[in-house]
Amino acid sequence: LYTRTKFAKGTADMSYGLFVSDSSAAHRRLSIGGSNAGLQSGLVIYPDDDLVIVVLSNTWGIGANSGEMNQGLLSRLAAICMGWKPE
Repeated sequence: LYTRTKFAKGTADMSYGLFVSDSSAAHRRLSIGGSNAGLQSGLVIYPDDDLVIVVLSNTWGIGANSGEMNQGLLSRLAAICMGWKPE
């Protein structure tokens, strides 16, 4: 589940429908998100840090039209939970 899918012509960034971080990343990360008119969702899992963050909203947010609001919020929440300097 935590490794990228290998194909004959290379490796995909996904495994079982989740995006998988580069194996050289300091903290392994699995993520998925999506948006449609009037809603956004995002899920990020840090398996080695026992951290799961889910953001669901029923708005596109001010100036956001393709999921940017949730992705930014996921990054900020991860930074707070992990004690990282916010981006």
